[in-house]
Amino acid sequence: MSELALDLADDEAVDAVARKHSAGYLKQRNPRLYRAIWKLVEYGVSAQEISLDLVDEHGHGVSRNLVAAVARDVARETDGDSVEHHKRRLLAGFRRLSLASVTRALELIESGVDVSLRDLAVMAGVATEKEQLLEGGPTHRVEHGVSAERQALR
Repeated sequence: MSELALDLADDEAVDAVARKHSAGYLKQRNPRLYRAIWKLVEYGVSAQEISLDLVDEHGHGVSRNLVAAVARDVARETDGDSVEHHKRRLLAGFRRLSLASVTRALELIESGVDVSLRDLAVMAGVATEKEQLLEGGPTHRVEHGVSAERQALR
């Protein structure tokens, strides 16, 4: 049998390796990295983006599984099954989407690239409307006009 197979057969060895890849281990050994992942998760950044962008103190990348473990901690500690938690996560994502789509539209306009901005404008509008909806803000405007005849009667 190979050395790897012997290690896998040893439940205690497997448990020790699993603990090293847990959110609790990261929180204990590298609290700065744990807090950074926590903040990015709360901000609505995807696990894949976080794993591509962050590195630990040794220059090693952070796995999507580790990010997911921290995200489970975030959900557990912030009442992650609640509607409010999901609204906060959605709101963070829509904020990022609206900002990114507006930024991209401006880049295209300023660069002079001949690109249809229709899709970007629609995306910015939808994301902004969803952001307003989740924040409890106005999502539409209703105007009531008074005709000249009615004004004369007043």
